[in-house]
Amino acid sequence: MEFRESCCIGSSNGWLVFLEHKAVPFLFNPFKQIKIHLPSVDYLLGLKKMERNEDGEYELDYLKKNQRFFFKVCGKQQVRECFIQKAILSGKPDCNENFSVVLLCNNREEIAYHQRGYNSWTVIDVSHPPYRDIICHKNQLYALSDNNSIEVWDLGGRDYVGRIVNKSDIVLPFPYKSHTKGNSLRGFGTSKFYLVESCDDLLLIVRFIGDYVDFDGTLLTEWDLLTETCTQPKICPYKTCFFHVYQLDFDELKWVEVESLNDRALFLGGNQSVSVSVQSFPNCETNSIYFTDDCWEQMEEDYNYGGHDMGIYNIKDESFKPIYEFSSDKIQPPPCWIIPSAMLESQLGQCVASSPGYKFL
Repeated sequence: MEFRESCCIGSSNGWLVFLEHKAVPFLFNPFKQIKIHLPSVDYLLGLKKMERNEDGEYELDYLKKNQRFFFKVCGKQQVRECFIQKAILSGKPDCNENFSVVLLCNNREEIAYHQRGYNSWTVIDVSHPPYRDIICHKNQLYALSDNNSIEVWDLGGRDYVGRIVNKSDIVLPFPYKSHTKGNSLRGFGTSKFYLVESCDDLLLIVRFIGDYVDFDGTLLTEWDLLTETCTQPKICPYKTCFFHVYQLDFDELKWVEVESLNDRALFLGGNQSVSVSVQSFPNCETNSIYFTDDCWEQMEEDYNYGGHDMGIYNIKDESFKPIYEFSSDKIQPPPCWIIPSAMLESQLGQCVASSPGYKFL
């Protein structure tokens, strides 16, 4: 199939989510070659026009908060940065499930969903925008907000006007270790956050990305770039430096640091975050985080770099290794993880069998 005019905005349950250049999304299963059309998101995003001109630029005309904007962007990833930050599914469309497609959009301020059988998108009534991440698990939607709270909605429940019912609002203290580390590295980079369901536990992954990193892993400031000791070919504009992993203790309402994932591996990036067992994926390294580049706001800032920030992180020894060796550091569009739903289903019994569970600090 031809996807030249489309932008991948998510991966979930073995399906890819694409956005066509006229703001019409669709689902695609690369393993079964099935395509499912979805309702247009032009009204949801306030788009009056989204077209590609002869120069390859995207012309955008949209309304936001009663203000009209018109501008041009060069790449499809910039379109994604502007409008849709994440797209996930609550189920598997190929199994005739009553699934929903959920979007984190409009600068992470809004969450919208489309339920199978309907021809529209509905904006969820949220309480604590903007949001850092969303995930679907057991027909419930979890959203992590910037104020560290987690909102939970029941995707199977509706009120009298058909809106999704808010189930709970959990306010949590931010993990002290990550807070302290972030403060000590302030001015060197930014953090990204991911929610991952793993064997019925809810994990929080904190990923620190240095704004400028030497190839030996040393964090640099903009001032360092001006000194004679730093030469441009040795500088990467942004790069992941470390991860912290936590599990939510629902009884104590706090994040507990995880020392080891045992036989699990995590996959993070532009996809719905996934935990897998290396028993089902023998080529995966245990106790590791596989990550791809999802820094949409920085991918077009540098001519030589973009989409390059990917690798394998070992939680035990805090080491990094490449997934593949690339001849170029400008990788557009960036890779996106996709895992066949049948392989994920085969792991359900393994979660019960892995009795040791996680090791905590």
